[in-house]
Amino acid sequence: MELEGLGKDIWQGIDAQEYVDQERSSWNG
Repeated sequence: MELEGLGKDIWQGIDAQEYVDQERSSWNG
């Protein structure tokens, strides 16, 4: 997965699993 377009610096302070879980909530919501 290429994260350059999302702002790679942001990901340094984010737990990837936490991010995915939030994204799934928005998809289901």
